[in-house]
Amino acid sequence: MATGQSAQPRRNIEVSNIAPQVDLRNGEGQMWDQATRVFDRLSEAAKPNQIRRAQARGMEEGAAIAAGEKDYVAPRFTFGDVAAARQSAVETAYSARVRSDVDARERQIRRDFRYDPIGYEQAAKEMVSGFIQGAPPDFAVAVEQYATGVTASGLSSVADARSQRDEAETNQALTVRVRELDERLIALASQPGGQDAPEYLAAADERQSLQQQRQDNPAITYSPEQRALDDNKVDEAVLGAGIARVAVQAYSDAGGGQAGLAAATRFLNAEVLQGEAFKDLTPERRARVNRDALEQVRVFSAADREEKRLQEETERAARAAEREAVGDLRLGILMGEVTESDIKARADLSDTAKAGLINSVRTQERRERADTNRDAQLERTNARLAYGEIRDSAQAGTLSTSEIADALSAGIITQGQARTLQGLNDRALKPIVADVLAPVRDASRRPGMSQRGNAVPMAQAEAHAVTWARANPDATLQQRIEFGEFVAKTVFGGQGAGRPANQQAAQTDQAARLAALSAERNQRAGTGRPMSTREFNQKRNEILHGR
Repeated sequence: MATGQSAQPRRNIEVSNIAPQVDLRNGEGQMWDQATRVFDRLSEAAKPNQIRRAQARGMEEGAAIAAGEKDYVAPRFTFGDVAAARQSAVETAYSARVRSDVDARERQIRRDFRYDPIGYEQAAKEMVSGFIQGAPPDFAVAVEQYATGVTASGLSSVADARSQRDEAETNQALTVRVRELDERLIALASQPGGQDAPEYLAAADERQSLQQQRQDNPAITYSPEQRALDDNKVDEAVLGAGIARVAVQAYSDAGGGQAGLAAATRFLNAEVLQGEAFKDLTPERRARVNRDALEQVRVFSAADREEKRLQEETERAARAAEREAVGDLRLGILMGEVTESDIKARADLSDTAKAGLINSVRTQERRERADTNRDAQLERTNARLAYGEIRDSAQAGTLSTSEIADALSAGIITQGQARTLQGLNDRALKPIVADVLAPVRDASRRPGMSQRGNAVPMAQAEAHAVTWARANPDATLQQRIEFGEFVAKTVFGGQGAGRPANQQAAQTDQAARLAALSAERNQRAGTGRPMSTREFNQKRNEILHGR
């Protein structure tokens, strides 16, 4: 009977080749369970690599956070091997970098405050606070613990160094002061009053107190044996100084020198080696006291001889200095630089030397009056001769205005003579200037040239002509005309003409340079920056004479 359903025969169980051992009859649930187990096995195999990569990323991130290159972000998930490995690497890298920075900063603070615990402590607190503030909240406690431990150790080291330095300085100060007192006691023992003087007793009490401090201080290595040795040395030196003071008096009473030294030696032998005052000392100590006292007498004797020698040298030097001063003053008298009042004011000269110098002054004054009269006559004669030579140059037309100015400044000529010389010079140059200006005047009359507009160029041309004429008084007519044409082209030709072509190129080049100098002088006068006479004369002499 038909039911509308196709009857399917039973088939055998089929196994998939994709997921082995999966029974397709159990449906999809069994297939996914099997896939999950496969995925878990694959994940377990890849986990070591994932952990290594996570650790590498964590190390980089931790170093960047410690260097301030990246902000710390707390992880959202902290469970799982990979996440834990990364977070641990971040903490390790951050901690290593920060600890290195803490150590470096602490070393610097220790160098800066090597012997200053208070300064170190303050700087260390600021350093720790800075590191804590700069650390992410998750790491702040660890940073604080490490930095606090490091600075605590550093503070202890600084305090120990300060204590050792203070102890060393104290020991040094005590040692130096004791040595000063030793020297003071020896010096006071050799002076009148000796060991009974109040100054000696005060110094002895202070030394005794300091010696006891050195011995009682456990930080100072100063044994009772060493103290006894030092005290005995000072006692012997004081005894020697006291007896030496009396021996020196015996030396002086005997007149010093070899006789005084012999008298002091006899006194010491009698008082120290054989006298009753030193009988309580051992023979060795008496010998040392006698030796030290005799050495002080010898030192005094040497100083006494040296003092006398220096006194004699001083007297010889004073006499030599007076001779030198007299020589200098005599030279000054001959040169007219020293007067009679100058000599009287000198405190380093004897009356005899002053009298001789004053006599020299009066003799020199009489000689100078006679010389002045002769010099005045000679100057008048020389002035006439010099004026005659200058007049000859003016009449020849070769005298420049700078030479007239130099002669006037030197006092060789008067102002009236200067005007006369200038007139003579100008008259002598007039024909030469006229020849030079002839081509210039022809050029100024060309068509298009106005009389009013030619005033400035003509003035420049005349200045060039006068300058050239003074430098070339013997120029031929042809040379004058050629230079005039050159000047005409320079002042009226617009672009200038360069150097004129003639057989005396060097001479005309010199004239052109003189003309250019005059043009420069006129131009600067028009701009408010005039050329000084000194500068003009210097440049002119360089052109004319190459200097």
